[in-house]
Amino acid sequence: MNIFVRFLFGIIISLLLTVSLPQSARALVVDGRILFLQSFYQGYPWSQELVEGVAAVLKNRPGLHYMHDYVDTSELAEDTYQRLLASLLSAKYRHMLPDVVIVSNSSTLDFVLKYRPEIFPEATVVYCGLNMPWDRMVYTAPNLKGLATWPDMSGTLRLIGRLQPSLDTLHVIVDNSAEAGVLEGLFRREVGNIKFKILSNWMYQELSDTLRALPQGNAALILSMRRDAAGNTLDPQQIRSIVARSRIPVYTVSGLYTGLGTVGGSMFDAHSQGVAAANLALQILAADSIDEVGPAYLDAPRVVLDAEVLARFNIDPYFEKGAVLLNRKPSLTEEYPALVYGVLAGAGMLLIGLVALLVLLLHRRNTMHELGVAEQRYRA
Repeated sequence: MNIFVRFLFGIIISLLLTVSLPQSARALVVDGRILFLQSFYQGYPWSQELVEGVAAVLKNRPGLHYMHDYVDTSELAEDTYQRLLASLLSAKYRHMLPDVVIVSNSSTLDFVLKYRPEIFPEATVVYCGLNMPWDRMVYTAPNLKGLATWPDMSGTLRLIGRLQPSLDTLHVIVDNSAEAGVLEGLFRREVGNIKFKILSNWMYQELSDTLRALPQGNAALILSMRRDAAGNTLDPQQIRSIVARSRIPVYTVSGLYTGLGTVGGSMFDAHSQGVAAANLALQILAADSIDEVGPAYLDAPRVVLDAEVLARFNIDPYFEKGAVLLNRKPSLTEEYPALVYGVLAGAGMLLIGLVALLVLLLHRRNTMHELGVAEQRYRA
């Protein structure tokens, strides 16, 4: 018996020690430097989710030096800025050259591939956040790996049909970027029988007024809305303002526009892309050769919806089981877990007490009845 007790005690202690160890201590220790270059500025919603996904894997990891920088290549594409940026990064990281550089968005990837020989000559580049059809990816540079993602155009169009089955016309917003041309071509192949109108060559106020004037029963879909016809870049506040003035629901195929007043769409969310890119970078550091590491694949696009926008347009997402809901008001249990569980525990104890009291009362009643019967027999 004593041997069995000691054996059981040893198992329990081992399990407790394993559970109590931090995740980083149980993870594979990989030495090296990883630099994450974010193409958008700090505070952009999509960018922040991507940063959090990468940091969740790499930050505070033993043996790993994780670095993070914002380069604003999506906002500033001029050659003068990029040459100055390359000189700055070369000077900044000269004495701590990264082994792997993670980049988001095609603009940052183009920049890094162009200037890699002078700023990160030995680094492997991992890309994510490229919202382009996989068959249009033409990046074949050496020491380059990335995420196989694509805009889920057909999934988003089906989502719009489910949420707005009586849709009249879908107004498709594109800017004058090369990416917009590719996305518009993909849209035209997938649109099917949906009646649509392309909104292009717009200025900021013009687009805002157009969406404001459209009647109910219509919807809009953002493919690319980063620059107006004059080449001026729209910041998140301007995008949010345009969408907020719209009288019709505005959808998107890209996480770049979620959290800015759009209904949402079917897409690869930024946090999942960040996690996958970071894990791919770790695989590269651990491998003897980059040829041993294949491209990373996310499971599938997910429907991402904004609960506040759904409520604004009285759209019922009942059929969208498993959708990611942004800005969802937390339940009472989520907001006050200690209070709710405390009340439930108290109610449970009270119920147990009432049941016990009821049992005692019934027992007393039966006892009194038996005593009465016994007394009648005694007197008889």
